[in-house]
Amino acid sequence: MDLLMWVGKNIHQAVLTEMLDETAIRNDLMALQSGLEEGELDEETYLAREADIVKRLREIRALKAELEGTENDG
Repeated sequence: MDLLMWVGKNIHQAVLTEMLDETAIRNDLMALQSGLEEGELDEETYLAREADIVKRLREIRALKAELEGTENDG
Protein backbone atom coordinates (compact mmCIF):
# COMPACT_ATOMS: atom_id res chain seq x y z
CA MET A 1 0.00 0.00 0.00
CA ASP A 2 2.90 2.37 0.67
CA LEU A 3 4.10 2.00 -2.90
CA LEU A 4 0.66 2.87 -4.23
CA MET A 5 0.53 5.99 -2.05
CA TRP A 6 4.02 7.00 -3.20
CA VAL A 7 3.08 6.56 -6.87
CA GLY A 8 -0.15 8.51 -6.39
CA LYS A 9 1.67 11.33 -4.62
CA ASN A 10 4.28 11.56 -7.37
CA ILE A 11 1.65 11.58 -10.11
CA HIS A 12 -0.27 14.29 -8.26
CA GLN A 13 2.88 16.40 -7.91
CA ALA A 14 3.76 15.98 -11.59
CA VAL A 15 0.26 17.04 -12.66
CA LEU A 16 0.36 20.10 -10.39
CA THR A 17 3.78 21.09 -11.67
CA GLU A 18 2.57 20.88 -15.27
CA MET A 19 -0.68 22.72 -14.54
CA LEU A 20 1.05 25.55 -12.71
CA ASP A 21 3.82 26.13 -15.25
CA GLU A 22 3.40 29.58 -16.75
CA THR A 23 6.02 29.01 -19.46
CA ALA A 24 3.61 27.64 -22.07
CA ILE A 25 1.17 30.48 -21.47
CA ARG A 26 3.90 33.09 -21.78
CA ASN A 27 5.04 31.43 -25.00
CA ASP A 28 1.46 31.56 -26.30
CA LEU A 29 1.33 35.27 -25.51
CA MET A 30 4.63 35.95 -27.26
CA ALA A 31 3.50 33.99 -30.34
CA LEU A 32 0.25 35.94 -30.34
CA GLN A 33 2.11 39.26 -30.18
CA SER A 34 4.38 38.12 -32.97
CA GLY A 35 1.38 37.19 -35.09
CA LEU A 36 -0.06 40.67 -34.61
CA GLU A 37 3.23 42.38 -35.43
CA GLU A 38 3.69 40.28 -38.57
CA GLY A 39 0.16 40.98 -39.77
CA GLU A 40 -1.04 37.40 -39.37
CA LEU A 41 -3.80 38.53 -36.98
CA ASP A 42 -6.08 41.50 -36.92
CA GLU A 43 -6.39 43.50 -33.73
CA GLU A 44 -9.84 42.13 -32.86
CA THR A 45 -8.62 38.54 -33.04
CA TYR A 46 -5.50 39.47 -31.10
CA LEU A 47 -7.50 41.10 -28.30
CA ALA A 48 -9.88 38.15 -27.99
CA ARG A 49 -7.06 35.61 -27.83
CA GLU A 50 -5.03 37.81 -25.49
CA ALA A 51 -7.98 37.99 -23.09
CA ASP A 52 -8.17 34.17 -23.04
CA ILE A 53 -4.45 33.85 -22.39
CA VAL A 54 -4.47 36.45 -19.63
CA LYS A 55 -7.45 34.69 -18.05
CA ARG A 56 -5.54 31.38 -18.03
CA LEU A 57 -2.54 33.10 -16.49
CA ARG A 58 -4.69 34.65 -13.74
CA GLU A 59 -6.30 31.29 -13.02
CA ILE A 60 -2.91 29.66 -12.61
CA ARG A 61 -1.69 32.42 -10.32
CA ALA A 62 -4.87 32.21 -8.23
CA LEU A 63 -4.46 28.45 -7.92
CA LYS A 64 -0.82 28.88 -6.90
CA ALA A 65 -1.82 31.39 -4.23
CA GLU A 66 -4.54 29.05 -2.99
CA LEU A 67 -2.15 26.12 -2.81
CA GLU A 68 0.47 28.20 -1.00
CA GLY A 69 -2.17 29.23 1.53
CA THR A 70 -3.13 25.60 2.06
CA GLU A 71 0.50 24.60 2.59
CA ASN A 72 1.00 27.41 5.10
CA ASP A 73 -2.15 26.43 7.02
CA GLY A 74 -0.93 23.02 7.80
